[in-house]
Amino acid sequence: MKTNEAKTWRIEEIGSDDKNIRFIGGNRQVDAKIVAKLKGSMVEHGVLSAITVMAKKKNYHIVDGQHRYTAAKELGYSIPAIVITEGDIEAIKDMNTIQKSWSLANFADFYAEMSVDEEVGRSYHILKETQETTALTYSALLHIHGNSISKFKKGLFLIKDKDFVDKVVGYIQDIKPFVPFADLARFIDAYVRIVKHESYEHGRMMDKLNLEHRIAIDKKANPAGYGRLMQDIYNYHSSQKNLVMFANW
Repeated sequence: MKTNEAKTWRIEEIGSDDKNIRFIGGNRQVDAKIVAKLKGSMVEHGVLSAITVMAKKKNYHIVDGQHRYTAAKELGYSIPAIVITEGDIEAIKDMNTIQKSWSLANFADFYAEMSVDEEVGRSYHILKETQETTALTYSALLHIHGNSISKFKKGLFLIKDKDFVDKVVGYIQDIKPFVPFADLARFIDAYVRIVKHESYEHGRMMDKLNLEHRIAIDKKANPAGYGRLMQDIYNYHSSQKNLVMFANW
């Protein structure tokens, strides 16, 4: 195919009783008011535009047009569908009609369900489970994993060291009663560096947090500020030989 030629996909007719239609994570919730308006238009003018679906195994996942599909289904109408394949997943990401308002949770839902790479799909699925059980934000979890948001949105997220991530998540939950902002991305940037340090002992950190130290625990402007804060707490009432410098904050 020449580079200046538009790629083409097949078009199929989707019946109102089709059992193989699926909605995908990331799409907005179906709005009954929009469906009602579309139904009125379809009754008067017919079905004028196709939906877009991705063929995966035996099912069709609606990429674009869930309101049109719902309206047609409720009327008992069939609707034309442009069918793309799993290999054309980039086409979905380029469709601003479904991604312009996506949250990180929407991207996680989408790739956990639709990624063609099993390892990637499993990574997004595990990330979703962690987010749901810990209530940490996706942004915070990505910082713990050392992954960028841009790669996450492109479907390139992979879990490299789950044991380390689980450990850090547990530590954050331990210190959060003492450090209310422990789930902020800037704090996590610093704290991950601290945990990676060979001299870090979580028990010591918790012991110091439980002391009536006189260190003000307040929000900082950057990761370095949080690093200095946690380093000061860790070293509170420690002898000179037991002081630990986690980084040159």
